Amino acid sequence: MTIIERLHSYIAPPQPLSAGLYAYERQDGAGGRVRLHLRVEADGRGLLLINAARVLHLNQTAVEYARLILEQASEDEAVRTVTRRYRVDPQVARSDYRRLLEQIETLIDPDQTVCPIHGLNLERVDPFSQSLSAPYRMDLALTYRCQN
Repeated sequence: MTIIERLHSYIAPPQPLSAGLYAYERQDGAGGRVRLHLRVEADGRGLLLINAARVLHLNQTAVEYARLILEQASEDEAVRTVTRRYRVDPQVARSDYRRLLEQIETLIDPDQTVCPIHGLNLERVDPFSQSLSAPYRMDLALTYRCQN
């Protein structure tokens, strides 16, 4: 590796995760099944859909934290990964990891009635204020009785 290539690797921003849809399943506090879908856009931003009912808009770093959380990486492993990729202080990386983990766990828990915006300090993103590669969700009802 030349000096120029080495310098470029330190200066260039990290490449985002591969775009796509990643599906996960978890148990909630009551033993029920929770379906989670992490959609990663080409620019690194993403969405975390919880039971197709709640949506978290994530920046590139939060997408990586969410993937690590959903793949059940240890906290130390997640902090190492983010610290290495983004060159941030380990204490900041640990704090960010814990905050997102707490937000996800709270949104998964069916007994929690906390308001996501006020109780979890989540930023509100108005519908259609950001371009998406696909709709948040789509419902299709199939019947044998067609009105057409």
